[in-house]
Amino acid sequence: MTEFQDLLQNRDALIALGLIVGLFTFFMLELYPPEVPAAGLAALFVVLGYVGPDELLSVFSNPAPLTIGAMFVLSGALVRTGVLEAVSDTVIRQAKERPALALAVIFGVTLVASGFVNNTPVVLVLIPVVIRLAAALGKAPTRLLIPLSYVAILGGTCTLIGTSTNLLVDGVARGQGLEPFSIFEITPIGIAVALAGGVTLALLGRWLLPDREASDPEQMLGETTFLSEAVLADDTYAGRPLADIAPLSRVGVRVTAVRRRGEPLPAPLEEQVLQKGDTVIFRAPTSELLTLHDDPGLKIGLRRGEPQEGELVTVEVIVSPRKSSLGRSLGSMSLGRRFGVRVLGAHRHEHIAGPDLGSVRLRPADKLLLEGPATAFQSLEDEAQLVSVSRPTGRAFRRGRAPLVLAALAAVVGLAAVGVLDIATLSILAVAAILVLRCIDADEAWGAIDGSILVLIFAMLVVGLGLQNTGAVDLLVSWLAPPIAGMPPFFALLTVYLLASVLTETVTNNAVAVVFTPIAIGLAESTGLDPRALTLAVMFGASASFATPIGYQTNTLVYGAGNYRFADFLKIGIAMNVVAAFASCAAILWLYG
Repeated sequence: MTEFQDLLQNRDALIALGLIVGLFTFFMLELYPPEVPAAGLAALFVVLGYVGPDELLSVFSNPAPLTIGAMFVLSGALVRTGVLEAVSDTVIRQAKERPALALAVIFGVTLVASGFVNNTPVVLVLIPVVIRLAAALGKAPTRLLIPLSYVAILGGTCTLIGTSTNLLVDGVARGQGLEPFSIFEITPIGIAVALAGGVTLALLGRWLLPDREASDPEQMLGETTFLSEAVLADDTYAGRPLADIAPLSRVGVRVTAVRRRGEPLPAPLEEQVLQKGDTVIFRAPTSELLTLHDDPGLKIGLRRGEPQEGELVTVEVIVSPRKSSLGRSLGSMSLGRRFGVRVLGAHRHEHIAGPDLGSVRLRPADKLLLEGPATAFQSLEDEAQLVSVSRPTGRAFRRGRAPLVLAALAAVVGLAAVGVLDIATLSILAVAAILVLRCIDADEAWGAIDGSILVLIFAMLVVGLGLQNTGAVDLLVSWLAPPIAGMPPFFALLTVYLLASVLTETVTNNAVAVVFTPIAIGLAESTGLDPRALTLAVMFGASASFATPIGYQTNTLVYGAGNYRFADFLKIGIAMNVVAAFASCAAILWLYG
């Protein structure tokens, strides 16, 4: 009778736990993106009365999601102002003379950068750099791409703002009554984990990392390289060797020819002293090409009778398979005179489209980068039979504003460290500053925010509140507390860490952080352990995810770019997980006694 009464008393808690099991099952089956079932369960908790309307609205006052969104924007500004690109350029240049040092620099930069900005754009920018670096070292890219992701993950554990998971655990812990974590409170633990993980990669990587050719990085990352040409418009760069003209000497820009009055200049091109009116033919990714286009000393693209009026926009178009435009050279199509657009570049998959821009003869699926009035592109699409008109994926770098973004990021870190204001307030002020100073455009700033992650976080905060209200957290604590209470402190920490870690490998880490943080705090209260210590075990267990390509976003990025197999992550990742677990728990125990 007593058991039946207990069952009735815990009915809502058991229902809530059953729904959580169902949610995690949806996560593992991947039938929907993770934010979809999370939002559905949050709505169901409201319908069932587990979360009231006022409580639902209170979730949106949690500072963690706001901070995470602001850090996404700051990371996007670092990309737009060319900070990460500048680092990669420096590394590639060093690789030619000292490749081993370049490898150490790239992983060091990844580690440090991931501690202060979102590590997803860091890895995204550095993947092609690492692939080129692997070629310079004579290694397969698969030997370096998994370490790139792992180092980014390790860097993210070194500060509170290093990953969204850290910020989220801090936000949930505040709601449970814990004092906020400072920005560098977890740094000693993170450094210990990073050192242990780095040693593990160095010792076991040679045996456990695959040696396999990577797939095409341009195709996997959506990076398009265009053939284009630049005319020296004035005396800005005249009288200087090509090698001394910085905009044309960046790593992503490959000069293929230089012409003077229509005649090609002999090699070596780097030593040729350029004159006003010379034409430099080159290949470059979209962002670099648009950056060159903004340089007043250069005239970019095919400039033949293009009367351009009004506000100009830049678009990418794909050539239709219909025959009217096929086989015709861009120079003979008179797109400037007929439509008022300028051809900035041409791309052909896995081929060089032509010796120069005007000689390119169009084929189906060729991609063109065009500039002109917005009204011109509809008629261009209809008459020239071009399809899929869209904005380019890259934008011109704003390198002159890079110091402003770095100053804003330094202010967030420095002022938060000394306690002037909380991280959420500082990060929002920093975003406002870089928008006003035009370090990044507003539409690009909002595009840098991963909306799916924010939806997932808000939904899981609602679910976590429902688990509290139904008594599900207390019920789980009552089940877990007796065995954990009898353990030595180190093994109690290790148990909580491994529970979070194993779940993170199969479901999203942010969901694990929200569900497990209140459980860990409840366990601490019932077993006499330090609640901050157990909270940190959850934080590191949910952040340090190595064993599967779906456990963390950076793993997923290199999984596609490196042509990896699922088992490749298991071989080295399980060892990394075990080492990170022991290093984390030992450091937590040392720090909190």
